[in-house]
Amino acid sequence: MKMNKCIACGLDFSSVKAFDTHRIFKDAKRSWLSRGCMTPSEMTNRGMEFRNGKWGFPLSESERKRLSALKGSENSRFFGEDDESHYPDKNKP
Repeated sequence: MKMNKCIACGLDFSSVKAFDTHRIFKDAKRSWLSRGCMTPSEMTNRGMEFRNGKWGFPLSESERKRLSALKGSENSRFFGEDDESHYPDKNKP
């Protein structure tokens, strides 16, 4: 499974979008040196959820149905959770 772990705060994220969202500027200059991580309460306020040890954005109902049809499961809340089929392995024929 692909992982999006932040080396600054140690949290895991279900997608690159969720990882990128949690990285914020800590001062008005918006310097790359001032980037930091959101707190869990800040991430929750931005609509993120913590599930299965990862932070991520919940899928819309239509996205969940589409993914469930592909996976044959109704349990997935995050895109790519427990499934790497959307990452084609370039080394396989």
